[in-house]
Amino acid sequence: MNRFSVVKAVPLPQAASVEAQTHALPKGFPILIDVMSMEVFEPGSLFLQKQLLSRAYPDGFPSSAPSVAQDLRDFLEYLDVDNLDWRQLTDEVVTTYQNHLAGQPSPITHEIYSPRTVNRRISVILAFRKYIYEQGWSKIPPMVKVKTNRYVDPNALPLVHTAASSVVVQGMKDLPRGLNRRIDRIHPMTSARVRAIFAELGPFPKDNGTGTMPTAQTPCRDRLMGALALTTGMRRIEVRCLKRWPIEALISQMKRERLQDNEKVTLELERTKGQKPGKVYIPVWVLKGLEWYIVNERQAAFKRSGRSHEPEELFLNHELQQSQANIGQPVTDDTISRVFREAVLRTGYVIKSWRTNPFTGERREWIEPAHTFHDLRHTFAVWLYYAEEKEGNVTPWKTVQVRLRHSQLATTEGTYLKIVEGKAYDPVSIMRDDFRKIRQQNGF
Repeated sequence: MNRFSVVKAVPLPQAASVEAQTHALPKGFPILIDVMSMEVFEPGSLFLQKQLLSRAYPDGFPSSAPSVAQDLRDFLEYLDVDNLDWRQLTDEVVTTYQNHLAGQPSPITHEIYSPRTVNRRISVILAFRKYIYEQGWSKIPPMVKVKTNRYVDPNALPLVHTAASSVVVQGMKDLPRGLNRRIDRIHPMTSARVRAIFAELGPFPKDNGTGTMPTAQTPCRDRLMGALALTTGMRRIEVRCLKRWPIEALISQMKRERLQDNEKVTLELERTKGQKPGKVYIPVWVLKGLEWYIVNERQAAFKRSGRSHEPEELFLNHELQQSQANIGQPVTDDTISRVFREAVLRTGYVIKSWRTNPFTGERREWIEPAHTFHDLRHTFAVWLYYAEEKEGNVTPWKTVQVRLRHSQLATTEGTYLKIVEGKAYDPVSIMRDDFRKIRQQNGF
């Protein structure tokens, strides 16, 4: 039986006092529980609060919070099995745990943990060790960080100028870094894949009376969320946090100014990554689809919920939601990722591999989707680059940087330069005119 568990914070009832509401943890924030005593493991939970709580994030904490909590939980389990005290995190204990991780297979992928994963987990442990020392719960000081020059293959990194030196922890085994996998994680889509995946996401509301209209069994919500990400470069969290009233204001503007389908309206984003202000440009044809969704599908989902208070969020769970109790509630990041993942799997665009558990010898076929929801943002960036290049823009990267809302041009170039230079995607098939053609012919 596991000694520790991670649970999520839930909202306090409306009757709770103002003081309690003020100090309440955000909904979904991870909490470490000692299963044996059924009490909160305060050192770990307070550490998570210090490290992760921040108003810079729309939810009050980063999306990586559950992973950080799980990393700490796994370490505490490791200590408990070996009868080690969490207050006695010596260099030997941390190094031994590091070596333990380096030879362990992931229970999810059945592959040995990568150096990157091991380093990430160890960084959580070192931060926890520093925290308990600062709180006076441990007398073992944190490890000393030192600057060191390290050779890095310039061809392996997208941002070569950042590889001159690195910070390592004195006394820790220097794990091999491996190649930087940023490029490997970027998978822009061709127009053919976009058409296939979006067809699986659901119908797009059409105002010409033809084609398949959304119904309770074939809702358009998922198609619209994808369309927003693909046409504006919005992140998943930004799509999820959209409010209804700014969209309704843009709809009023669209009608007042009699805007055409090929025109765009400017949306000021209220919640972005790092809480930085930003704006995106929504095509009018997408806005018309959102208008249909608000008036019809969204309103039906809210009425079906039976709730008296209508959520501010734009996208709500519909009748096909697995849990009936969640109908009419705002969608979550997990919901957005799941419906997109399922759509990609249905198209057959998958990556297959055989993986063997190095300890049990069990061999199994591993199937995963070739694209994630975030690939829509990558696709937007690559399509925009080619479109700007075709139209004679001598600084297409600058345009892409502005539209993606990157603070540094080097981030944009470092992320996408090799993809574009490699010509992995036929620029002719993903130009802006073809993008319009896709919309006109497929209702996208």
